Amino acid sequence: MKTIRVALEYGLYPIWLLYEQGIIVENILAEELGFDAEFSNKVQKLQDLYDSLYINTDVDFYYIGQMEPKKVEKIKHLYTDISSEFKVKLRNKYKIEISKLYL
Repeated sequence: MKTIRVALEYGLYPIWLLYEQGIIVENILAEELGFDAEFSNKVQKLQDLYDSLYINTDVDFYYIGQMEPKKVEKIKHLYTDISSEFKVKLRNKYKIEISKLYL
């Protein structure tokens, strides 16, 4: 059985398709897994919020989440909500892996 991993990383869509051995195949869009546009927008909002916790310029790359506690809480809430929906909708088709959230 293939695995779907939900994991936030800067600049990358947070849904990953893995082979049985845990090898990453690719990022996969929520729509490709049968989710509607509303859910897909929620996933993109999560990623955009997460990316906004970093400064990324030609010279600097650093985390600023400690200065954005309300944004961090919103990310935690969205991440939990999205993860729960994955577990419910895909549990019979994929093994679902939810990565720990580091903020």
